[in-house]
Amino acid sequence: MDDTQKMTHDDLVARAVRWLLGSKKCKVVLGDRESICWSISEQPDAIGWTGYKSFLVECKTSINDFYADRRKLSRKKPAGGIRKGESWGTITKALGAIGEFRYYLCEPGIIPASKIPEPWGLLHCLPKIIRVIKPASRNSVSEWGYPERSLLAAKLSWAQKKLDHVREKEVLCLNEE
Repeated sequence: MDDTQKMTHDDLVARAVRWLLGSKKCKVVLGDRESICWSISEQPDAIGWTGYKSFLVECKTSINDFYADRRKLSRKKPAGGIRKGESWGTITKALGAIGEFRYYLCEPGIIPASKIPEPWGLLHCLPKIIRVIKPASRNSVSEWGYPERSLLAAKLSWAQKKLDHVREKEVLCLNEE
């Protein structure tokens, strides 16, 4: 890809997955299509786990895409504000928000760092590296709660079905010999 071509969403997701595996040393990483799980409200572009930390990356190709992301239910604060005794973390956890450290990834010039809400971080996708422009703060939303477990359980179930299918084919091949 030359410097004049804009990256597609799929390009950014692929780079996010590589960043999670390499720079963040995540042991388990799910990309856009692998992270679909109907039991949670948030569908991350990329998410990875290392030890007891999780990293979520939302990929944006335009400022309009970024503004649309802010309208997601898991990003909104309640219209009436936070009631006494509630924290924003408690509310977003109930909405199914995931990721202990959350980042937006885009090409330089798409999203100004000043527009990034706390505790989110900003990553710029450069030709050879991903640069951290604004580090993410720890998000109290994710304490290995239900949404992340649901996502992992759904993926493990999918992997088990794929493995069973492969084993079934191997048994059929052995029986044919």
